[in-house]
Amino acid sequence: MNHNHNIYSTFENTLKSFNLHNVTPETIIECKDITMVVSLVSRGVGISIIPRMNYEIPAPEHITVYELNKIKISVQPVLISRRETTMSSGTRNLWNLF
Repeated sequence: MNHNHNIYSTFENTLKSFNLHNVTPETIIECKDITMVVSLVSRGVGISIIPRMNYEIPAPEHITVYELNKIKISVQPVLISRRETTMSSGTRNLWNLF
């Protein structure tokens, strides 16, 4: 996720949604290129929250898209993870929040 709050309101709005649930996401890697983010997740390098509009074309073979319906912002974020990978308890807890 990008930390430039003035340009990327999706980041700020997503953080507000996490804060409502008393959750602080841990950023390991920051990447502004959505294509690179999807590629990293596809290769098993963690999970990411991206704007929904960036996956309207079919998701890559190794990606599962989880709708985050309880986050209400103008660009609906989704959680992506590598397909057929067992979710860690932290990922499962994150998924269950939204």
